Amino acid sequence: MMNRRILCLLVSMLLLGGILIGLTSWISAITHSEPPNLIQGEQRTIIDDWGRTITVPVEAKRIVSLTSAYEPILLEMVGPSRLGAVSFLSKTKGYGPNYELAKSVKVSLYSYAVEKIVYLHPDLVIAPEYTSRDVLDGLEHMGIPVVIISSPKTVQETVALVERLGSVVGAEDKARDMTAKMQQDIEEVKALSADTKGQVVISMSSMEGFSGTGSLFDDMTRVMGLVNGPSHLGYAPRTAFTEERIIEMNPDVILIPVYDKSEMAWQTLYRDNPGLQTVKAVQDHRVLPMDASNLYAGNQFIGTSMKDILRIVRESEKGEGNHE
Repeated sequence: MMNRRILCLLVSMLLLGGILIGLTSWISAITHSEPPNLIQGEQRTIIDDWGRTITVPVEAKRIVSLTSAYEPILLEMVGPSRLGAVSFLSKTKGYGPNYELAKSVKVSLYSYAVEKIVYLHPDLVIAPEYTSRDVLDGLEHMGIPVVIISSPKTVQETVALVERLGSVVGAEDKARDMTAKMQQDIEEVKALSADTKGQVVISMSSMEGFSGTGSLFDDMTRVMGLVNGPSHLGYAPRTAFTEERIIEMNPDVILIPVYDKSEMAWQTLYRDNPGLQTVKAVQDHRVLPMDASNLYAGNQFIGTSMKDILRIVRESEKGEGNHE
């Protein structure tokens, strides 16, 4: 009986050892193997904004962007049928400038976890420069081409972004049409800027300092002939807009980005704040809500967004419209 127990124990140990060796070999093979090639059909190589050479499809069919900022461009450039998913924000009225078009994309993203992106089986992922290296490595290990495209900090960089995305997805002709319209809109903005020139504005955001010195909104104000409060006083980039700093900036206009009912409370927060009653924008009833898409406008609609901002600022100066 004892010998039988010892024999069974030895056999069990040998089986366990075999399983462990096999499992170790399998894990090692996965870790060191070349990622699968998920690109089908004709291919080409491009150099992304990190200087990496990436192989991409000539005509990607399942494109995913890891930022909602690029999705309005892609929706117009290649159409919703070639997007594997879009952010829920792109489908939100007031935030997505072409939200109705975005609604025709079936899958909505609420985060950009690697496993969620892999599940979509994209043949091209476009990512901003601040993408986590872990996300990038995880997607590339699964054989998914990831192209890093830097987000714009100026109006002209926004025009260049449209051109860049056009070259990445193979839609150069469409990109040229879009940028020609953008340049026309920008010239119209410059012509309109004389009506509001020199007024100090600040744009609030849930992302602290998002519209501060060196931001895209900062450059938009220059094109519009306005003065961005934080850069005018020399605040460092990403400086938070505290009550004390708002008083110091003393803007003529406070712009409030709105894209759902909860954010309407922002207007009350600044308009009725006892600590801000000496600020010109509050005294003159120029705490102005507007679609967030106008203030987060790093896309082909940047020209029309600036025209909307100028119109609303001009109307509020004359006491026209309902901005309360």
